[in-house]
Amino acid sequence: MTGDRDNRTIFPSFYRNGLFPMKGLFITGTDTSVGKTWLTSRLVFHLRQTGIPVGAFKPACSGARPTTTGQDPIWEDVEGLHQAVQEAFPRERICPLRFLAPLAPPMAAQAESRSVSVEIIRET
Repeated sequence: MTGDRDNRTIFPSFYRNGLFPMKGLFITGTDTSVGKTWLTSRLVFHLRQTGIPVGAFKPACSGARPTTTGQDPIWEDVEGLHQAVQEAFPRERICPLRFLAPLAPPMAAQAESRSVSVEIIRET
């Protein structure tokens, strides 16, 4: 779909049901690897392509892929969201809490002698 199409045509049920303009959408799932970030990335990209200003926020991410060149590790979820917002927001704003170990964020934070900080999430 192209950005020049009217959003009321593209998303008629959203307008009919009073969902646009909305202030937020929360995507949730019951397990790891069920597609939450995948769906969010595609939805964000599509909405931006149709002219709807939207960002993405993932409070915490764990399980980084190390690099061999000495650069920062790569979090695939963060990269996908960063690309979806067309690099309009820095990675640190998209996901303020990133942990290396592929564990639940509280456990990964503990392994790094850090914590999952609600204050950091609120400030972002």
